[in-house]
Amino acid sequence: MATVVLSNPAYSRVAMRTARIMLGRAASEAELATLAPVGDDVAGLVKAALALPAMNRVAERQRVARAYNAMLGRYDQAEPVNIGHFMQFLALGDYAIIDPAPHQSNLVQDVFAKIRDSGYRDDPCAAPVVAGAPMAVVRDPLGNPLVFAIGAHKRCTLFRLKDGAWGQLELSEALPGPRHCHVQALALRQQADGTITIAIAVCNRRGSAASTLYVAAGLSNALDDHGWLKAFASMQGRPGAPAGLEIDHVTIAGSEGDPPMVLVGAALTGVMNSYYFDLGADPGPWSVLRIPEDANTVLAYALGRYRGLAGVWTLYLVGPDRSLVFSGFPDEFGKTINVNYTGLPAHCSSFLLGRQGDIPDVYATGDGVAVYRAGHDAPEQILDARAAPGSTLVWADKTAGAEHVAFLSADRQLKTVSFDAGRWTSPVTVADGLDSATLLGGSPTAGGFNLVGVAADGALEWRQLLSGGVSKTTEITQRAAWDEIPLTAAELNAAIAGAAPIAYLATDEQYFPSNVQFFLAKVGLWNEMQQKWQLPPGSLLDPATHDMVEAALITKPRSALGSPKRDSDYVLKIPDEASSQLLPGHPNDAPFYIHAKFKPGENATHLIFWAFYPYNGAGLLKLDTPGLSRRVDLNPLGTHEGDWEHFLLQVDNDTHVATKTYLSQHDSGTSVDVSQLERDAATGRPIFYISRHGHACYVTQGDNLLAESKTALYHIGLINHTDRGMRIDISAPGRSSLISAPWLGADAPKEPVWLRFPWRWGRYLDFTGKDMKEAVDNIVAGVVPGPITGAVADAIIKSGVLGGEGNSAGPSAITQKANWFGSEDD
Repeated sequence: MATVVLSNPAYSRVAMRTARIMLGRAASEAELATLAPVGDDVAGLVKAALALPAMNRVAERQRVARAYNAMLGRYDQAEPVNIGHFMQFLALGDYAIIDPAPHQSNLVQDVFAKIRDSGYRDDPCAAPVVAGAPMAVVRDPLGNPLVFAIGAHKRCTLFRLKDGAWGQLELSEALPGPRHCHVQALALRQQADGTITIAIAVCNRRGSAASTLYVAAGLSNALDDHGWLKAFASMQGRPGAPAGLEIDHVTIAGSEGDPPMVLVGAALTGVMNSYYFDLGADPGPWSVLRIPEDANTVLAYALGRYRGLAGVWTLYLVGPDRSLVFSGFPDEFGKTINVNYTGLPAHCSSFLLGRQGDIPDVYATGDGVAVYRAGHDAPEQILDARAAPGSTLVWADKTAGAEHVAFLSADRQLKTVSFDAGRWTSPVTVADGLDSATLLGGSPTAGGFNLVGVAADGALEWRQLLSGGVSKTTEITQRAAWDEIPLTAAELNAAIAGAAPIAYLATDEQYFPSNVQFFLAKVGLWNEMQQKWQLPPGSLLDPATHDMVEAALITKPRSALGSPKRDSDYVLKIPDEASSQLLPGHPNDAPFYIHAKFKPGENATHLIFWAFYPYNGAGLLKLDTPGLSRRVDLNPLGTHEGDWEHFLLQVDNDTHVATKTYLSQHDSGTSVDVSQLERDAATGRPIFYISRHGHACYVTQGDNLLAESKTALYHIGLINHTDRGMRIDISAPGRSSLISAPWLGADAPKEPVWLRFPWRWGRYLDFTGKDMKEAVDNIVAGVVPGPITGAVADAIIKSGVLGGEGNSAGPSAITQKANWFGSEDD
């Protein structure tokens, strides 16, 4: 039985799905009516759902988890892997989940929406079941559904009831190839003894869509998970297809006990045709049954017989019009027949064959429901377009004295209509709220009717319509799936080892990187508001774990919202007695800390290499005036403690090779293809350079001017000098440390405690506009000719040569930076 899909819903699917994720159940009519004015803006729907009375009974942590899941379209009851970080955002008081106060940010709009838009995913988000996508349902030995579905991730997922709970198993990944395939088509057929024949067409997830068709017969419906995986792993590709064939549909049919016939709808060099073979025959070239040349899209297939001749019914588009044609398979003399059905319902999208006789009845739906009686190519109207607009067939049955049709209507109701006393009755609703349905067995009119369908809000449901009007609905629970397959832990480690570059610090660098433990062992947590140690120097490193003490993470009283110093109320401060030890860093064992991020849409993994510097030195200014060129020390501008800097490497998930890099440069950066980087002569690894004092990353040696301003009287710019000073091979043992790869689940590295540290890693230096002007005036005084002193000073200030990093971005904790969860341009 084919899966069908509805259109023109009363409430949008986006609103219904968002509501279900937020509420943890199907929304009521009243709740949907409250959300309807918002439209399809997911952030607005989430905010409106949070205000529903039912959400008052949901704990805050669960509200946060559901809001995250809804924003990412993640139909899953599991908490997001980063729920701890999100709860910390709320505990710090800078974010609110609903009704932010002045100067507060909204967690939904300012964090979750940015995660969604960034394309990064730490949690699987794709739906393993999608209305309208291929779905086939058969029975297990107890009569329960075995559901094979193709989801948004284009893989085949099996749902089955085991030990009283619904299990979910991805099957297509077990096929012999291609690796991480995408499923193009799926068909199942179950014999009376319960055995199953399955056909599944797959292609590479990237590049050519040429298909491999796997077919297996006689599979037991009692297989456990291991048995199903073994069955798929043992499947062999069916030979005989023309090279380059791209499969769109698969259908299996045949008389009980006979070898099944497999029908394939596929395109070759853009031309659509039907191909078929007898599964019981020795493999050979597939037979072709050409469909009309004017067909541009096939909507549905069915196998059967017309006057004893086997063939295929094809519903296809001819421009904007629909055509339904029976094409017989050639007989032993090469003869065939073709029958064209005329007068199809407008926008016809589905058809079903009635009970097989010499000529079967053919039922068709679209805007209206019709039946073609045996031997007639013009239809008998069952319901007109007004009674059944946008309808889709689910079931039809005709026995002696009784005839029934079941269809899904545009308002998501499953309706039946029967032929009684010489006329068709008015439609009767037997189920509602369905976007798609697949018949499992029974009769909608005689009781015992079973179907599996996708509800309009995305839930997969098993509906049992029993006799006496009794019904039972069971949700078949789903776990969200990955859009694309992420790297395994072993693959990730290999990718890091292969991609890690060579870094050069400047020859005259004074402030080198260090490991975090070296820094924590000597600094203390300073209370800026009370001007005293919150935790004294030397107390932040736990000697047993070599990590930060948990006491440093405790949420503490803070300045009022809107205070310019609020996010610097607590800072890691270098005590005077430790300055000479800490400021130079400890480069000999300083690692680059790696945050790995998965980007399914690009089939890529981003490796963000973070380096920690105990101190960021003063900036250096290029200042040229007519006849003079100077390099001016900007001290104290640009100095701060606790400097986190980074660069990014993008790794292709198929090849595990780095393809792109993003180099952070103060409060901006640049993207470069890896092929443009210099290569190390000894190792062949790419090279990048770290600028003197400011620790920005560049692909070239030299001054690398930033924030330039040039006129006839002066030329200024911030110098980011790089050259080949200290060499760091990041691939060497101890030179990198993977600290976060959340998608790996149980195989993920344990995130260090210090990664959750919410406060600044260095003191806040409060440069007001007045302070800045005084400092710049002192810098240019006596260096720039008097007549242009003021103009040059104004130009330096307006150019923003220091960016925002000195007082804000540089010392902030890395999980508090916008790009930890979002994109580099956030």
